[in-house]
Amino acid sequence: MNKTRLFVIDDNKCLVDMIKEFFKDDIELICHDSYYKANDDKTIEERQNLNYDHPSSFETERMIEDIKKLKAGQNVEVPVYDYTRHTRAEETVLAQPKK
Repeated sequence: MNKTRLFVIDDNKCLVDMIKEFFKDDIELICHDSYYKANDDKTIEERQNLNYDHPSSFETERMIEDIKKLKAGQNVEVPVYDYTRHTRAEETVLAQPKK
């Protein structure tokens, strides 16, 4: 039985690089930072002053649902966060389950 390998980590580049090197193309990496809330209802000034370290800054439920979909063999569209505008970008990144 094949099992999907999935890691959810923060953006620790060294750790990400080591995991990628070990698993090669057999892994899909998802970073929690991709799931920052868009906060499009706020001005840029308001978004700049948000506490991005607080758990409420993330759309964690969506990330959990995306992980469940990947584990079930489904593709997901992972959001892309634009740090220059402090909101989500319009584009997403396709994440595919790995075996």
